Amino acid sequence: MGGSAAVTIVRFGQEHLEPFRALAADPLVLRFTRFPDPLPEGFAESWLARYEAGRAAGTMEGFAILAGGVFAGIAVVPEIDRARNAAELGYAVSPEARGRGVATAALELLTQWAFNEAGIERAELQIGAANEASKHVARACDYRYLHTEPNVRVKPGRIEDSEHWVRERAVNST
Repeated sequence: MGGSAAVTIVRFGQEHLEPFRALAADPLVLRFTRFPDPLPEGFAESWLARYEAGRAAGTMEGFAILAGGVFAGIAVVPEIDRARNAAELGYAVSPEARGRGVATAALELLTQWAFNEAGIERAELQIGAANEASKHVARACDYRYLHTEPNVRVKPGRIEDSEHWVRERAVNST
């Protein structure tokens, strides 16, 4: 992990709202996530409420990334598709955690959670074609590039090419 502090993921809760507000307002996070830009008043609280409802319904999950016990970002499952036995995963790390292996460690932990706890067979990432750092993280976690979808409406006012990356659960052949 490039000398970074131990990375863990814990269920996102009220105690993570304050550092999440700062993360959500970061220009790179706004650029490469589906967060609205500008962020509306009360965004952090409504985001948490949406993930808590999704957690209860079994359709989504949200985690705080901790590095050395300190909030370093989010690791999310914005969609669990039971019919396809697949889940979309995502992550964002705070500026001070970037370049230290935190995103790679968090994505690996999130992927293992999706396979082992959520019981899905296929983990998927949607990565903006210009987001070289996230593509590096995907490769480091053994995701494979599938294809690029051109002209995806990421959020109001933002259309860009989006790359689809996947990783399938390893199956024991013994």
